[in-house]
Amino acid sequence: MSVLGESLGLKLLAVVFFVGFIGLIVYASRGCGLDADGTKCTASREDITKIRASEYYCKLVAYRDACGRFPTTEQGLIALAKPPARPPLCPHYPDVPFVRKAEPPKDGWGDGEVRLVEIPSQAETNDNIVAFWVSRWPARKGERKEYNYLLSALDDEAALAAQARVTATRAGAVPNAPKQRRIAVEFAGGELGSLAPEQPVEAKVALNSGKVMRTYVEPLPSRQSWRLFIEFEPDGKKPVDLRASLGLRGRALTETWSYVWRP
Repeated sequence: MSVLGESLGLKLLAVVFFVGFIGLIVYASRGCGLDADGTKCTASREDITKIRASEYYCKLVAYRDACGRFPTTEQGLIALAKPPARPPLCPHYPDVPFVRKAEPPKDGWGDGEVRLVEIPSQAETNDNIVAFWVSRWPARKGERKEYNYLLSALDDEAALAAQARVTATRAGAVPNAPKQRRIAVEFAGGELGSLAPEQPVEAKVALNSGKVMRTYVEPLPSRQSWRLFIEFEPDGKKPVDLRASLGLRGRALTETWSYVWRP
C-alpha cells in the first residue's frame, strides 16, 4: 500500500479509503453469468475486483490530469462523480463526470449472517458488544477465503435518527419491596421535545424472565425529555433481558432500549 501511495502521491488515509472502497466487491464465489456469446463466464469474483480496481485507478489518474491533483481524503471518490464543492476545487472539471456514480457496491460475501453478541462485564468501560460474520458454508481445510470491508465512522448526532434516543439509564431498589428492582430510562429528541405533558405517551416493555410489576411514564418539560420507570421482580438469580420503547397512539416515538440486569 505504501508503494501505491507514493506512486499516486496520495496520503495514506486516501489510499486506505480507496482500497477499502474497492474492496467491497468481495471474492465470495466463482462464475459471473454469461458472456455476450452465451457461453458461461469463467472469470472469478477476484478477477472482477482487480478489473474494477484498475478502472478506478485510471479514473483517478484522469482526475489528476484534469485537476492537477488527486481528490483529498475528505472529497473521496465522490469527486469522480461530481465536481468537489470544497477546496481544493477543480476549475477544469469536464462536462461529463469521470464516473456516473461513486457509490460502494453491495457486499458479495455470500449467504450468511451477522451475529451480535453481548459479553458479560462488570464495568461500563469495557468494550463488550461485538459482532462477527458467520458464513452459511463451513470452511474446509486448506480453503482460502477473502473478506474485504469498509468502516465508516459517524458522529453521535441526533440527526442520524428521526426517533428519540436514550440519554440516560439508572437502576435502583424499590422502597418496601426488597425483591424488586426499578430502572429509569430517559428518552429525548425526535417529537418528544414538542409533545404536551398531557399527551398519552405509553410504554412498551418486554423481558425474558421474571415479571413486570409496574411501568409508568412522566414528562420532563424542563429537559424536553420523557422518563420511563420499570419496576420488575427477577426470577431468582436469573439475568433479566429487558427491552422498552415509547409510543403514542400505536406509533413508535423512540428507539428501542435494551438492557441486561444481572443479580
